Amino acid sequence: MGLDIKKLLASGLALFIYSAAIVIGLFIFTDKTSQGVMLFISTAIFLVFGAVMIVLAFRAYYRDEFAVRNAYAIMIALTVILFFTSAYFSLLTVQC
Repeated sequence: MGLDIKKLLASGLALFIYSAAIVIGLFIFTDKTSQGVMLFISTAIFLVFGAVMIVLAFRAYYRDEFAVRNAYAIMIALTVILFFTSAYFSLLTVQC
């Protein structure tokens, strides 16, 4: 079975759109004046994280479909963890 470029590009594009939506959500729902530094750090984390997950999805597709599903599951789990840690640090900066 050869490499299906359309499925590969679709999974990479889906991962990129997913991470970009998280970054846009952080920009919309965060006060840019009092939490600018934390917003910048969390945005950079999500951008790097999205790029890493795209690379993982591209490499996983060479093996089998199950590995791609594992990459999506890892992406969603790490996104939830990063979201809650960035929310925690945002709360810390508000309290100070």
